[in-house]
Parts: sequence; C-alpha cells; structure tokens
Amino acid sequence: RVRPGSIAIMLEHLLAIVSRHRGCADLSNTLPRLTIRSTDAPVPPTPALFAPKFYLLLQGAKRMNIADSTFDCHPGTCAVASVGLPFVSEVVEASPEKPYISVELMLDAGIVAGLLLDMSKSTQPYPQAGAISIAQADSSFVEPLVRFIGLLDTPAEVKVLGSQFEREFYYRLLLSPLGSRLCQIGMPPFAAIVTTPITVKRSARQRPKSNVGTMPIIVALEPMPTALVANASVTISKYERTVSMNWCGSRLLSCSPTLEG
Repeated sequence: RVRPGSIAIMLEHLLAIVSRHRGCADLSNTLPRLTIRSTDAPVPPTPALFAPKFYLLLQGAKRMNIADSTFDCHPGTCAVASVGLPFVSEVVEASPEKPYISVELMLDAGIVAGLLLDMSKSTQPYPQAGAISIAQADSSFVEPLVRFIGLLDTPAEVKVLGSQFEREFYYRLLLSPLGSRLCQIGMPPFAAIVTTPITVKRSARQRPKSNVGTMPIIVALEPMPTALVANASVTISKYERTVSMNWCGSRLLSCSPTLEG
C-alpha cells in the first residue's frame, strides 16, 4: 500500500506496476475498465475518440489537438472527458529504453451517480461547461488509483477489494478540480436517476383480516414514458398503494416506503 506522500513517488510506483503488466492479454479479465497504452516509438497524428474516461500519462509525452486547442501532455498530466469527443493524438516522446505509457479508466455513470447521492450538498461539485478537463495529477486521487491498479499484482483480491478501491478513487476525483467534469456523467442524461412509480397490488384473497402482521404483495413495475421523472407517484385504489423507487440505470438506489405490509 502506498502511503500519502510525494505525488512523484506515487506516480513512479504506479508506473512500475503498469510496466509489469503492459501487454498482458488477461488485463481485461482482471480490471475490465482499465486500459494500458504503450509504444516504443513516436506515433504520428492519429484521429481518435476521447470516450467518457479518466486518462493519466505516466511516461513519455503526447500532444492532443481538440477542436482549435492543442494540449502538450507530460508525465503527471491527467484528463477527464464526460462525453465522446473526437481529437487528434500524437505521441511525441517514446523509445525502447523509455516507452510511452499511459493508463485509461472508462468511467461508470452508476458509480458517479451513487456517490453524488451519498455526498452532502456542500461537498458535491458543480457541473462545468464543456466536455473535457485537463490538469496535473493530485496525490488525493492518485493514492487510491495506485491501490486499485495495484490489484493487477494480486488478482485474487479484485473481487473483495476492487469495487471498494475504485469507488474511493471516484470519490477523491469528485473532490478534486476534475470533479466538476466527472460529476457530469452521473447526472441526466448521462445517468438516468429517476423516481419511478410502481403499483403494489393485493388481490381480493390477499386482503388482510386484521391489522396485525404483514401480507404478501404483488409488485407491478410501471416505468414512466419519459426518461426523466422527479418525485413521480401514483395512487391506485383502496387496496393498492404508491411506492417511490429511485433508480440509476438498473440499480435500485432507494425505496420509500419499504415493500412490506
């Protein structure tokens, strides 16, 4: 485990981990959202698509042309893109002795949306206009990133610790200057966090004979026709009731009241 300290030491440690695993065929089986990019020689300008992801350059140098802007990236440069963004990429420094190496982590809207719901209003970042942010890496989010990618050395621990380390990385990234960009993918329309009404029905045979105990219920899910609905609710009849459920994609975030009684 890397202890908090110099960002340069953290990046060197991360580079050592990534260097051991670059070119491994089973990388996608261990950490599916992680990609390691490397080359031993410069690469001429190449069109590419900057999908929603986190990017961190560890060794070498790269130039990116996005619209009318040019960005020269060196070790420690990181970026977050919230939407698919076309750009031209050029690796300007790479050699067999010192190859170009970077890591990319595809961003999960469900993780971001869940964190935003858990965070207090005072700590939530405010969405920023645009589609990409570029900054220098900060130890606050690189430290959990090192532990997350370090699981490549101990793949047996991924099932136990992987989601925990990844979620912490997202949380620290949300609190950093890049958080205003990252939070965009956890908000509509990138992640549909909706309150969907469901009808909880009791058949005539399921009517309670007393007020004691609970009875089985039949749950019928009725998605709203629009993609985004806030505080949606319905009332059906005497033996039915409204249950509000908050969803992020297929993930049930909360339910009120509980599906009992």
